[in-house]
Amino acid sequence: SGTITGAQANPAVYMAVSDYQGAGGTLRLDNSGTIDRIGAGGAGAQLGFYSPAPTADVTRTITITNSGTIRANDGGRVSTGVYYPNGNWMEPVEYTATSPAGGVHVFGSGDVAATITNTASGVIEATGEKSVAVLATGAALDLTNAGTIRGGTGTTLDSADQFAVFNGSTYLAGAIHTTGAL
Repeated sequence: SGTITGAQANPAVYMAVSDYQGAGGTLRLDNSGTIDRIGAGGAGAQLGFYSPAPTADVTRTITITNSGTIRANDGGRVSTGVYYPNGNWMEPVEYTATSPAGGVHVFGSGDVAATITNTASGVIEATGEKSVAVLATGAALDLTNAGTIRGGTGTTLDSADQFAVFNGSTYLAGAIHTTGAL
């Protein structure tokens, strides 16, 4: 129980493992209070594994049980910038990248198994523009929902948007969005 509120560019709750040695591991979050992300971009709760590539003989798991509220309702963020392909300073390329807001965001390198259980009293939401209530990138998602998962209507991104390129699609779902799991 209790309340955790996050602001700035960071999630309210962030747990990650840098698993570059291939040890694997488990991340677990059990929320019965309120986790609230205030401000554009970021997530209410973000859990994941950084690893160089999928590893068949290593177990990386994420388990989230929510009987409270996890939310990020202020919308996603769009940033622009310039990069120089192959170090060619004479031919800069401009880019746009969407950072969706997420109630819950689980991530990995394709070999992460994420289990989310939203109980009857649980609420997971992200209702702003460019938001996803449950976002899984590079993580297989096993979702059980007896409560409420509330997202927006979904968003169509520009085909050159870097999130769309990563996603392999210009569509960003509003309630549940998965991409990149093996």
